[in-house]
Amino acid sequence: MPTELSPSSETNGDSDWLFDYIDGILKSPAYDAEIMTFVDEYCVIFDNEEENKLEYTMIHEKFCNLFEELVTKHLNNITITPEEFALVCEKARYSSRFNKKIFEQLIALTDF
Repeated sequence: MPTELSPSSETNGDSDWLFDYIDGILKSPAYDAEIMTFVDEYCVIFDNEEENKLEYTMIHEKFCNLFEELVTKHLNNITITPEEFALVCEKARYSSRFNKKIFEQLIALTDF
């Protein structure tokens, strides 16, 4: 698996492996365990009322921070910075259906 990104690699398909790597993270048991622990800890705060509470926003921010930490940790394992990953997403997110699917999953995870 390549761990270096050249300026042209984001547009010619050479970065597709990175979207595959992120997909692997999202499907990993370790990632699932971290997310489910968070959900278990905070699910009791939510109720069936239609009104969003300030507390929900704070929990969402905590979730986004957790998600960012998890992805950053895995990116660091392959010597990719979050900034490099953001650049790859910007350039290659629509280069294939698979990349688009992974990109949209990432966006959905942080969307309130």
